[in-house]
Amino acid sequence: MRKLNPLSKGEKWIVALTLVFALAMTGVYIRSTRMDESDEYTIRAGELAQGTAPMEAVQWQVNINTATVEELTHLPGVGEVLAERIVAYREAHGAFRTAEELLEVDGIGESKFADMKDWIVLKEAEQ
Repeated sequence: MRKLNPLSKGEKWIVALTLVFALAMTGVYIRSTRMDESDEYTIRAGELAQGTAPMEAVQWQVNINTATVEELTHLPGVGEVLAERIVAYREAHGAFRTAEELLEVDGIGESKFADMKDWIVLKEAEQ
């Protein structure tokens, strides 16, 4: 009795390679979307503003007690110079006890603080 084999040897290889590729891409996707608990900051995406590109709508929550100059520049209105002032203030006065203490940093006024306050996290630095 003769077996019915609807797929040729070449077609079987194509199906097998397609499955391997699909599994590999699934693993890459899962790995790239996993968040690590040791991250200093988290990504917080809100509603996209009308006319805003998706990446411009992504904001960072920053722990101002441990953040580097580079990480502080993710706050709205904070450039490298202001980030350096924040780090210098923190080194001179110790950890921030409240977010409002940022108002003591030269270059941060009420308006700038209002823009960044929702993106600030206060946690003590781990020793």
